[in-house]
Amino acid sequence: MAQKNTKSTSLDRETHALARKTADEYNLSLIEVFEQATERLYKKAFFETLQADFLRLTRINEAWKQEIRHREVIGINLPDGEYL
Repeated sequence: MAQKNTKSTSLDRETHALARKTADEYNLSLIEVFEQATERLYKKAFFETLQADFLRLTRINEAWKQEIRHREVIGINLPDGEYL
């Protein structure tokens, strides 16, 4: 396997042993194990953030809908008939 442009990283013995065990079980190099683990962690964080943002927007959207309903009830509207 051709080496990519790499840098050294220090690991504690337990992490190295676990990475080596994973590499052996999946027939991967240590670099591939770290690449895949890093990519999965990055994607996990991305989708957790996306989900939190979506939930926040959903709550904001629901709050805005409630505000529009409130304004309709009390009759606050613009000259063109749209509600503020």
